[in-house]
Amino acid sequence: MAVGAVVDASINAYTQYQDTGHINWGEVGEHAVQGALIAGAPFVALAATPVVMSETGNSLSLAGANTNSTGLFNAGQSLNNVSSNVAAFLNSPISLPDSALVCRGGTCLASQFAGGTGVTVEADGTMSGVSVSSASNKTIENLSSPYLNNQVGVTTAGQIRAAGGQITSSPIGNPYNPYHASIDGLTAQQLEGLFTPTIRNPYITFINMPR
Repeated sequence: MAVGAVVDASINAYTQYQDTGHINWGEVGEHAVQGALIAGAPFVALAATPVVMSETGNSLSLAGANTNSTGLFNAGQSLNNVSSNVAAFLNSPISLPDSALVCRGGTCLASQFAGGTGVTVEADGTMSGVSVSSASNKTIENLSSPYLNNQVGVTTAGQIRAAGGQITSSPIGNPYNPYHASIDGLTAQQLEGLFTPTIRNPYITFINMPR
């Protein structure tokens, strides 16, 4: 049944994300086909085949040959190709304009940046993988919403670049922060200088307002 495809693909995607923090959509597509076959629904596994084939420039007969092993293999390969292209698009870096606001939760002291989860510190003290919130045309009220800290630091993408750093928007794969972005190339002291003094978190102020 179709449920088999969905369940198998969902479990695979969840496991990948838990293990690596990323999702290989090609692998998920393969599991969708496998799940449909295990559930006894080869036609469900091939339901998207005509569209997939037209996108890849290949052809596959829609007659009974679709249900044999060769047809299933071709369908799986085509689903894999399309899903890989989709994954590449979703994981592509998103350029932020210099005017984009950038928000970081907490006191934004140098020690906080250096001790962040997933942060790599190079020999010269510059860091990569510093998590922040940023998006084009978003207010500080929007960007502070993922944080439950009482205070947040605010700067701009342009100020980060002027200091010698880089910022990349990466919201895909971050379900808890739709505005997730990463800063690379700055030291903890430079980041503290950019994000302090902090301000009261406007999101916390909003949710604590009497109703």
